[in-house]
Amino acid sequence: MTTREQVFNLLLDHPNASYEKIGSIVHCSKQRVHQIAKSAGLTKKRRPPYYRSDVTIDRVQKLYYSDLLMEEMVKILGCCLGTVRRRLREAGIKPSKNRSRSMKIKWRGKLNYRNDVTVSRVLSLYHDDWLIGEIAQTLGCSPFTVRYRLREAGISPSECLSRGAVIKWKRRKENVPCRKSSD
Repeated sequence: MTTREQVFNLLLDHPNASYEKIGSIVHCSKQRVHQIAKSAGLTKKRRPPYYRSDVTIDRVQKLYYSDLLMEEMVKILGCCLGTVRRRLREAGIKPSKNRSRSMKIKWRGKLNYRNDVTVSRVLSLYHDDWLIGEIAQTLGCSPFTVRYRLREAGISPSECLSRGAVIKWKRRKENVPCRKSSD
């Protein structure tokens, strides 16, 4: 019986035996055992030494579909963020889908509308050649709120950008400083 046949038989009879152990029985190196196993299609699926077998794909999926954020899953599972991401990828959940889902979940119950920042108020400042940042600073809100109100008024984001560039250019040409908050 050749070495190849002996290795092949040992691999089939003892699937959990290490290549080193099989090599010592057959008197060859573990690299040679690996070559024979690879040519026969019997290579082992090796996991890294730090692999968390207690964090299964099913367990991560169950937490994922119960609308938990990845940070919350990490705390529950007691593992790192990379482990959760890997298991989700193995489950077929793409990172882009996970990111958009996380953004929706983070905003749940926290959506606050500023009633005092009205469309008419924002539009009056906008038509007086105020920049979005200046309007936000004056009204004490976020630039996102100002953009949202402008979008409600029918002004597109691209129009806001081009108008802002024109205003900045005019101010630079005339040496006019930017407006400060009237606190």
